[in-house]
Amino acid sequence: QQHEYQILALFQHNYFWFNPTINIAYSILENSNVQIDIFDITGKKIHSLLNEFQTSGYHTIEWNASSNSSGIYFITLQSDHLKETKKITYLK
Repeated sequence: QQHEYQILALFQHNYFWFNPTINIAYSILENSNVQIDIFDITGKKIHSLLNEFQTSGYHTIEWNASSNSSGIYFITLQSDHLKETKKITYLK
């Protein structure tokens, strides 16, 4: 049995500027515990956005980065079976 999820959209070019919020869209193919964390370029966890059981399907969550400086960040989405990390650049 294949277990899979995807981070579907983080803006087309994986960066966001001036607006300090980003909508993280993802889908999970089966019910699962889901955790979404934000890490800075050094690998330090700076935000935990989500840690809960979710049903299969399409989901979105918003990250407000206004308290963070411009730079490269990593969004990590982890389910019961898989883990995916996406790099983004935030420009103020």
